Amino acid sequence: MAVCLDRPVRTPDTILRDTDWAALSTAYGPGTDVPPHLRALLSEDPEACTAAAGFLEGNLLHQLAISNRALAHALVALTKSMG
Repeated sequence: MAVCLDRPVRTPDTILRDTDWAALSTAYGPGTDVPPHLRALLSEDPEACTAAAGFLEGNLLHQLAISNRALAHALVALTKSMG
């Protein structure tokens, strides 16, 4: 396992699995629906990716207001998955 600053580096799957999404809010309630949509966003299926992007935009960037806690965790998972 890679280590950064004396801590193990968490993988995207670890972040998605270990984050308490129910405790994080989106524009419409708990963030429990966020992880499967993040996974779909990285899919090679264009329809799944488009649907996931629409869901995430509407729930995490509702009316361009960045006011929910799930967004920060979603961004961490996405940036980790991009390398």
